[in-house]
Amino acid sequence: MEATLSKAVMGGRCGGDILGYAKEFEVESIPAPGFPHYIVAWFAAVTELRVRSISKLAGDSDPDSEIRTRYRIAWEQLIRFGENAARFARTSPEIAKLELIGLSPEIIEAETRLSKGDLMAWLENAMAMAEAEDILAAIG
Repeated sequence: MEATLSKAVMGGRCGGDILGYAKEFEVESIPAPGFPHYIVAWFAAVTELRVRSISKLAGDSDPDSEIRTRYRIAWEQLIRFGENAARFARTSPEIAKLELIGLSPEIIEAETRLSKGDLMAWLENAMAMAEAEDILAAIG
């Protein structure tokens, strides 16, 4: 039986929709030999989402609930993919072939932990800003 893993459905970033990240890394069964390609795409998506999250927080004092939800969904899907990818790479290293791209399961796990921190920071900062606006409105 051939090993399979979650497929990154490419092209989800069309139109700049943040939910493209969630769409790119939806679960679909594919042959494992493409695994290194999906890991590289995942790292690029995490990096881009991190930059976009920081830019959004810096440029928008109160992201609305729809924006917060979109970012949360994107982060959660990328985190889920990272967790599954690390597990697959650990249990099937001969199939995952991370050595082709100079990575290890530990690096995927570390990036996944950083992504969890990014999600928490996004949620905490977005909520804190909204609460601050409410307090200022009540005072002023």
